[in-house]
Amino acid sequence: MSKYETYENYCRIAHNYFKGFVKDFKPSRKLKEAIKFTGMKVKPAEVYALAVASVFALLLLTLILFFVFILIGIINFAGILICIIFLLLPIVMYFYMKDYPILMEGKEKAHSSGDIPGVVSYLVMALRINPNMERAIKFAANHSTGTFEKVLKKMMYNIRTGKYSAERGLAVLGDEWGEVSPEFKRSMRLVVASTSDKTEGRRQETLNKAAEVLLTGLSERTGDSARKLHTPVMMVFTFGVILPLIFIALIPLASFMGFGVGAPLIALLYIIVLPAILYILINFIIGYRPVTIPPPRIPLSEYPEFKLAPFVILFGFLITLPGFLYLSGVKIVDLGALSMTPILLGISAALSGYFIGTSYRIKRMRDDIYAMEGEFGETMYQLGVILSEGRSLEDAMSRIKEMSRDAKSAEIFAIAANNVRLFNMDLKSAFFDSKAGSARKVFSDTIKSAVETIVAISSRGSASIASLAYRLSDHIKNMRAVDAEIKRTLGSVVSSMQIIAGVVGPLVGGMISGMSNVLAGSMGKVIAEGAGMFGFGTTAAAEPISPGIITIIVGIYVIETAIILISFSDDLIYGGDAVMKKYHLGLYIPAATLMFITSAWAAGVLIGGLGG
Repeated sequence: MSKYETYENYCRIAHNYFKGFVKDFKPSRKLKEAIKFTGMKVKPAEVYALAVASVFALLLLTLILFFVFILIGIINFAGILICIIFLLLPIVMYFYMKDYPILMEGKEKAHSSGDIPGVVSYLVMALRINPNMERAIKFAANHSTGTFEKVLKKMMYNIRTGKYSAERGLAVLGDEWGEVSPEFKRSMRLVVASTSDKTEGRRQETLNKAAEVLLTGLSERTGDSARKLHTPVMMVFTFGVILPLIFIALIPLASFMGFGVGAPLIALLYIIVLPAILYILINFIIGYRPVTIPPPRIPLSEYPEFKLAPFVILFGFLITLPGFLYLSGVKIVDLGALSMTPILLGISAALSGYFIGTSYRIKRMRDDIYAMEGEFGETMYQLGVILSEGRSLEDAMSRIKEMSRDAKSAEIFAIAANNVRLFNMDLKSAFFDSKAGSARKVFSDTIKSAVETIVAISSRGSASIASLAYRLSDHIKNMRAVDAEIKRTLGSVVSSMQIIAGVVGPLVGGMISGMSNVLAGSMGKVIAEGAGMFGFGTTAAAEPISPGIITIIVGIYVIETAIILISFSDDLIYGGDAVMKKYHLGLYIPAATLMFITSAWAAGVLIGGLGG
């Protein structure tokens, strides 16, 4: 079943009703390539039909709202302004749906591009042992995941059926992904060229160069990508977060001028329409994310069950009860405009508890893997040193633990050596046996592939294994250094997004909400005295929205923007990894909520008191 099945069905339905609008549609080459890459079972005309249908549907919704405004008697300047804002959604949605396959292609390539360093690493490791390109591609296919696993296995099929040679297949692969990663294209050409080198030394140098070109290129291009992302990020912050919050302060003024703006309309705008536009705009930006190395993949079978989920949800619900009771007229504690904020606290507590509970232990497992990978390069170097002394591989594996007492990666070799000696296992089983293998619970592709490479040449002399261990050590250290450099370079953009989501956005939202509530209270007194506003709007001022309702609407909007921005920042640096996204959402949602409530209270006190 296609993961785009729902989208494909909507495209076909839209085409049935709007085929007359798309009969002259001429699709771009980019759209055709995107449909082919993503594997969507749709025609370009059907994609365009859905874009047209979405415009008609949203325009119809806007028209319905317009008539509703007429029926309830708020067809004034404010109502017309809201309708105009609603008209932005069809425009944004049209371009989003029209380019949806292209956006998904960019998203998939951006996500899969994180596997590029791994693919090159597997090819280089395999070719260091044997200059057989077909076997190297098979090794890379068996260790890759996602898009590259499919691409490499399809390449193996084409090679075996004689469609093209292994060398030609890698060259084509480099060309296809050259737009996403130019350094990958250059690296593939060097990998292919390595099989033509006459001497072993020259071949190893070419393979070293292939890995170096990729890692250096990734590091340099990340800096350029981070600089290019700065302007879009600031535009999202300004027009997607701050500007809508500033308009909140104008609501009491609009009411005072006689332009009645109802709470349902504001809720619809701030809880649904504006977050939807922000989400769509972010999806246009995410395609510019640079190549990053993904975190270690842990099998779903190893994920611990979060048994406290029902209790977390119940706990969050209990926190919300005072807010809902106040909304229904039962005032347990009267905090003025903040009386319904327990609703925000309960929602954030439930979301935070669930996200942290389902990700924290997995993150700790990953942290252990990162620590093991960090020391593994040195472990491989020490293995090479011991082997250079003329000792056997089994003896070197036993002694390496003595040289690296605190290194967990050294235990992999020590336990494997005991398996060989005590249980008479062969070397491969000593590492990878499903019950007793020393590396069976090591969820690091880097470590496992390096160990497999050592096992593959274990029949050769100690000097050959030592030489390979030194090269693997350098390669792993370079990979770690580049990964650290990429994260450091992207850190400025990501930290800006996180500060905006967790601090600046909620702070501004709380201050504007508090100020709006004070203005609403002050103007409410004027309205009670029957004052108008110089002939603007109606002859009398409209009833202002309850300060508590404004606070809850803005609070929900702040939580939604925090979720969108934190998800975006994690997409940039972790490639959409669900575990890291959940973990950071669990941290920032309550932080944003508390910051919003605190700043709303402080603004109310400083400007004139929440009680009016």
